[in-house]
Amino acid sequence: MKREIVIPGEQIDCLKIGRGCFEENGKFYSKFFGVIDRKEDNFVNILPLNGKYIPKVGDKIVGIIIDAQFSFFSVDINSPYKASLPLSETQNRFDYNNKLNVGDIIHANIIRITDDKSIQISMKNGAFRKLVGGIVIKIMPTKVPRLIGKNGSMIENINNKTNCKTTIGQNGFVFVSGENEKLCIEIIKYIDKNAHEDGLTNKINEMLGELNEK
Repeated sequence: MKREIVIPGEQIDCLKIGRGCFEENGKFYSKFFGVIDRKEDNFVNILPLNGKYIPKVGDKIVGIIIDAQFSFFSVDINSPYKASLPLSETQNRFDYNNKLNVGDIIHANIIRITDDKSIQISMKNGAFRKLVGGIVIKIMPTKVPRLIGKNGSMIENINNKTNCKTTIGQNGFVFVSGENEKLCIEIIKYIDKNAHEDGLTNKINEMLGELNEK
């Protein structure tokens, strides 16, 4: 199915609107330059093709520690807003073999956002950890769902064919480690650039097929 691209202020033909839309005089319009995402009952969201990551409580993110203070770490989460990781919200905080340092890459989730947009994150859940032995790259946060694919199908296929492991943050940071990191990163960047195009899955399968021919 051909993807519908709209510009800010363009009228949208639908019955119900969601994210990225607004109503005026009984008609619906796009807020962004983006792709129309049509759901059941003619319900529409607009998926922006550009823009900064806007944090939400519950988001799972990949971050880079940029400063260490007595009781917390400052973390780059690819957002205009400040993020902090309190020492009390880290895993194994008394295990000095796993302590965090500036430059470390972490997987965490957002647990609090204050009125002044200060972001607090946590690693206390067992699913979150320090990420080692790989590379972190950045994609547009709005392209993350396309990279993951329906029920995780896209990224699972990429991981299996490249023998890589990926940790994808909803903030657009992606951590890649494994046997064919270079190809895995190349494919992820291709999806980031071409997420709105038709036939993307077939193109990715072609790129992965070339690996098997080598």
